[in-house]
Amino acid sequence: MLKRKDYVDYIKAIAIILVIIGHTNFANSHFYIKQWIYAFHMPVFFFATGLVMKKVTVDKDFIANKLERLIIPYLLWGLVYSTFSVKNCVFLLWGSYESITRAGSLTSLWFLVAMFIGVVLATWILSLNKYLSVIAMLIVYIVSIALPDISVGYPWCLNSALMASAFILLGFFFEQYIAGLFENSHYKVSYAVMLCVSFCTTLLFKLNMENSDWYVLMAKVQVGNPLIFTIVSVMGCVFVYFLAKIISKAFGTIKPLSFIGKNTLVIFAIQKPIIAIFGNVFARVGIQWYLQLLVTCVGILIISCIASMVINRYIPALNGR
Repeated sequence: MLKRKDYVDYIKAIAIILVIIGHTNFANSHFYIKQWIYAFHMPVFFFATGLVMKKVTVDKDFIANKLERLIIPYLLWGLVYSTFSVKNCVFLLWGSYESITRAGSLTSLWFLVAMFIGVVLATWILSLNKYLSVIAMLIVYIVSIALPDISVGYPWCLNSALMASAFILLGFFFEQYIAGLFENSHYKVSYAVMLCVSFCTTLLFKLNMENSDWYVLMAKVQVGNPLIFTIVSVMGCVFVYFLAKIISKAFGTIKPLSFIGKNTLVIFAIQKPIIAIFGNVFARVGIQWYLQLLVTCVGILIISCIASMVINRYIPALNGR
C-alpha cells in the first residue's frame, strides 16, 4: 500500500498547478477557467493539510514549529516584495489581505498567516471529543462567512483563517472516517465514480457568478452564495483527492510531482512575477491561449523547482525549514 504522503503531495502539486493557471490572467479567460479554479483551489490546500493532521497538544513547542514553518517565511517573503519602511512593516504585521496589498507586497502571502491560525485552531478543536469537534468545525465555518467586511481586513486573515480551519478539519475527518470506505477490491470503480461526480458538481460554480468577471476569493471570504460555494468547494476537494489517488495508484511515487507538492511555498512566493514575464513575452508572440497556459505553467514549475533546490540548500528559512 502506498504511503499516504505520496498522494497528499500530489494533491498539493495539483492545487499549485491550478494556482498558476488561475493567476495566468492573460490566457485563462476562456471557458471560465479562472472562475472554476478559484471556486475551490485554496480550500484544497487546507483540506490536504487536514489529511495528514494528527491529534497533538497545542503547546509552546507546537506553536514555535508552526511559527518557523509559516510565519517566518511570511515575514521574509513579505519584506522581499515590499519596500522596507515602518509603515509597511506594520501592514505586514497586521497580516490581512488588504494590509499586505497596502504594503505593496505579494498578496498570495495571506495563505501563510491563514494557514498558521487555521492549523493552530484546528489542532485545538481536535482536542475536544469527536462530536464537539464537528460542531466546532461548523461553527467556525459559519462565523467565517458571517463576519462583516472591514476596510483594513481582519488581523492575520482571521476571517479566512476560520474558514481554513474548517477545511483542515474536513480533511482530517475525511481521512479518518470516509476515505477508508473506498479502499476495497472495487476501488477503481469507486475512484472513477467519485472523480466524475465530484468534477460535475464543481461545474455548479457558474450558478455562483454575480457577473462574467466575478470569482470566489477566499483571501477575503468573498464566496457569493454560501450554499453553492460550500458544495462546490467541498466537491472540488474531493475531485482533487481522487485525482491524486488515481495517479498514486496507477504510477506510484512520481518524484517530480512529489517534489512540487513538497515545495508549494516557494512556488506560491515566486510564481506571480514569473507569470508577468511570460505575459510580456506572449504579448509580443502570437500563439494560442492554451499553448500560453501550457508553456507558462511548465516554465514556472521548472524555474520554481530549481529555485526550491537553491533555497532549500542556502536559505531554507524561506521555505519554512
